[in-house]
Amino acid sequence: MFGVMNKQHEQQVARARRVGFFIAEHTITPAIPRVTVLAGQVTTLIGEAETKGSDQVQGFGDFRGGSGTRAEMARALERRLRQIGRTARSLPRELFPGVWEQFRVPNSLRYQQTIDTGNAFLAAIGPIKAAFVERAYPADFDEKLSDQIAVFESATQRKELGNLKRREGTSGLGVTMKKAKVAIDELDAILSV
Repeated sequence: MFGVMNKQHEQQVARARRVGFFIAEHTITPAIPRVTVLAGQVTTLIGEAETKGSDQVQGFGDFRGGSGTRAEMARALERRLRQIGRTARSLPRELFPGVWEQFRVPNSLRYQQTIDTGNAFLAAIGPIKAAFVERAYPADFDEKLSDQIAVFESATQRKELGNLKRREGTSGLGVTMKKAKVAIDELDAILSV
């Protein structure tokens, strides 16, 4: 299951909470130092498990949010690149040699290709920017393109970082619950005596 604790982890956290409640409600006399240490560990591990579970959910939300935003931005950026490419191809070849080839947009673009094509266009626009401005482009259209590429890259990063956070939460939760199980099993053995 994506983004949430699995059933086994939920059961382990619930078990750890029950142990914590039991220890808090029952006074053990004479005091057993090892029980005190283990009870503190269980309490700490419950907090860690809740944090890791929260990281899973938050990371998955960032992943999904970045994915949706990135898809919308990719379409908008691709439209802009096609518009720039169409304008460049309309420039007279004798006055602008090689421009047709520099401003080609493949029929299908993957996300990284979209970024790469945008950056290539930015590099190629400089010497012929005036020709675009003469054809109804705003004077800062290249700056706007650069900003659009940067925002698209940021959405890609958000997606990747969200996925990383979700995975770290998941793996961290497994480690935390293993530690909690060891502490609870030892507590169980001590308290059963």
